[in-house]
This record gives sequence, C-alpha cells and structure tokens, in this order.
Amino acid sequence: MTPIEPILIDPGQSERGWHRLQAALRCPRYYALTYGSDTERAPSAAPALVKGSLVHIGLAHFYQELRGKQDPTQTGHYYNPHDAIAFCALQNQAKFDTLEEGANWSKFTPLAQDVLRRYEEFYGEDKHWTILGIEHELRANVENPETGEKHLYTQRADLIIRDRAGQVWIVDHKTTGRLTSASAGRYTLSGQFLGYQMFGHGLFGEKFGGVILNMIQLPRVKEVWTDDDTIELKYNPKQFKFERQIVEPAPAALARFKDTLLRAEAIIEQYADTPPMEVPGTYTEMTCTHVYGSCSKHSQCQHGIEE
Repeated sequence: MTPIEPILIDPGQSERGWHRLQAALRCPRYYALTYGSDTERAPSAAPALVKGSLVHIGLAHFYQELRGKQDPTQTGHYYNPHDAIAFCALQNQAKFDTLEEGANWSKFTPLAQDVLRRYEEFYGEDKHWTILGIEHELRANVENPETGEKHLYTQRADLIIRDRAGQVWIVDHKTTGRLTSASAGRYTLSGQFLGYQMFGHGLFGEKFGGVILNMIQLPRVKEVWTDDDTIELKYNPKQFKFERQIVEPAPAALARFKDTLLRAEAIIEQYADTPPMEVPGTYTEMTCTHVYGSCSKHSQCQHGIEE
C-alpha cells in the first residue's frame, strides 16, 4: 500500500487581501513596483519573516491537532507541528537558486520548534477554546455605491475560536522581539485588524467578541560556530514570553473602512497602465524609511530601474 502523504496547512496569503491595498495607500509607486510587475516576486529569507512564518505553520498544525480531539469529524492525516515546521522550511529553502541563499529557513527551524514546545507547555491544550477555523479565508464583495462595481476583498484568519461564554473571536498570531502591555495598541487602526472586525461583525453579529492578539516574544539569537563547522543558535530561554491581548475596537475607523478599501482600489485602477517609475511616489521619511531600514524599492526610486 502506498503511504498517504501528510497534509500541510500552508495556504499562503489570501486571494485579494489587505497587504496589496496597504501598499497602494502607502505609496502608489511602491505598489506598482511590487505588485504591478509581471515578474514573479522573489522569495525572501529575511530573519523576522522566516521565524514568524515557521511559528505560524507550527501553530496551525498545533490547533489542527486540538480541533481533531474536540471534533472527530475534523481529524485528518496532517503533519504534526514539528514536522510541519521542518517540511515548510525545506520547501521554502528550495525556492532559492542556492541553499546558502535560503539558509535561514533551515537555520531557524530548531528555534521555531522550541517555540512550539514552550507554547504548549504554557497554554496546554487551550481547553477553554473551541476551534472553529484554522487559516480560514474570509471573503466579501465591497460595492462602490457610485458605480455599482464590486471589489473582492479577502483576509485569512489564523484562528477562529468560541470561548466558554459563547463569544466568537478571531485570533491573530504575532511574533515579536519585544512584547509589552501596550503592544496591541499599534494594531487598533491597522487595516488588517479593522478587516477582522468587519468580517467578525458581519459573520457572527452580537456573538462576535473581537480580535485577540496571540503574541509571542522571541529571544535574541546569537549564531555560534561548532567544532564540526556548523552554526548553532544560542539564546536565553528566559526571553521567551507569551501573552494574549485584545485589540481595542475602533468604531469610527470601522465605519469608514469600506471607503478606505474603495480608495485603495481606485488608486490601483488609476495607474494600472502606467509604467512603474511614472507612477507618483510618496516621498516622506516615514514612507521611504521605516523601523527596519529603507523601503525595499528605495534604490529604484533613487537611481531608476536598471534595464
């Protein structure tokens, strides 16, 4: 008998989500250079992205295991969380021209697996939560009242749960290098979280409790060469931190969120046939540089696109 291949929960970004609209609102040229090109987007091995992605994959399979225990009809031949992390890392590393270019995917695999072990030790089986959805795509058609044109808008919820009081919550997993009691505040007016609020109220009505940030503080990592010429990650386990915070509602922003979605779509349509470098750029210190450094398109805007 041929062995059954385990199922990997890794659906990627939703079909037409907030990130593309956010890019258009942030800077029309950035959108054109990032999403407007026919060329395939290059894979990334940025440390923060890799660590966050691997932890997300592990958590998806962790909650799938719990869902199967809660509801036998939801069982399936899925990867276990630790094997899912390792397999996802191998898949992503294989996208690069050389293994060295994508080495962060395998390098941070043990760290992500350690996160899952500690997460389970901290929260156990989350028995006060009933799992309703994992990596679930939310979909809506947003209609322009002036033209009648409808725009598909989607978001992928990391987790949807019902608590013991019967309230339904959308849970978003976030990894961070620094977790404070005020961490949730930065997401109150984030379009991603306004979108969750929009979908939550629309789908669950009065039973919708809100959005929970499932935050994980990762330790600072030091790379150490071992005697057999391999790199080992060293970190202080005491720097791990797990905390859940509720994102405050923003009713005024939520009431105007659909207008924001339509404005972003209008920007995209306006410059759809314009060469990227002729699309207006948003030249501000907050746009062209940010907390992580320069915008990825900084050099192209500064010097022009090399033919």
